[in-house]
Amino acid sequence: MPRISSRIGRKKKEETAKIVFMFPGQGVQALGMAKDTNPETLKGLLDQTAETLGEFIAFRLTALISPDALELPADEQKKMQLELRQTQNAQLAVFLVSYAQWLDVSGRDDFLMPDFILGHSLGECTAVCAAGALNFRDGLKFVFCRGILMQMATSLERAGMAVVGSEKTAGAPIIKTIERCLKGTDIEIANY
Repeated sequence: MPRISSRIGRKKKEETAKIVFMFPGQGVQALGMAKDTNPETLKGLLDQTAETLGEFIAFRLTALISPDALELPADEQKKMQLELRQTQNAQLAVFLVSYAQWLDVSGRDDFLMPDFILGHSLGECTAVCAAGALNFRDGLKFVFCRGILMQMATSLERAGMAVVGSEKTAGAPIIKTIERCLKGTDIEIANY
C-alpha cells in the first residue's frame, strides 16, 4: 500500500493550486499493508469492523494487514497472500487501511481539506466516506457486500478483461473491429 505523503496539506493553499486526494482501488493490497498506519487509528477501525461485520472477519483482516504478518515463515505468508488476493478480503483491506490513513492525515493540525477527493474503482467508496457523504460503518458494509458479490461473479464463470488504449481518434477503427468480432457473443465493451 503506498504511504500517504506527509507533504499533503503542508503548503499554503495558493489560489491557482488545487489539492487532490485520490484513494487506490483493489490491486494495491499487500500482506502487512498497515505497517505505516497509526496503530491506534487502525485499532479503532478494526473494533468498529468487529462490531459491524463480526469478530472473525476483523480477526482475519487484522492478520492479513498487520506488520506481524511479515514476520511469519515464507510458507505461511504465501498462504495468507492467496487469502488476501481474494476479492472479498482485498477490498476490505484496501478500504480499511486507506480510510485509516485518511483519518491520520486529516487529523493533523496543519491539514488543509483537499479541493477534490477521488477514488479509483474501490477507492471511490473510500472517497465517499472521506468526503463525509457516508459514515465508515455504512461504507464498510457496502465494501463487504461489494467484495462478496464481485468474488461470486468471478467464481461463476471464467471471466476476463482487455484494455485497449490509444488516442481517441486512432482508437475508433480498433473499437469498430472489436465490435464486429464480438457481435453475437456475450462479451461487451465498456468505458469507451
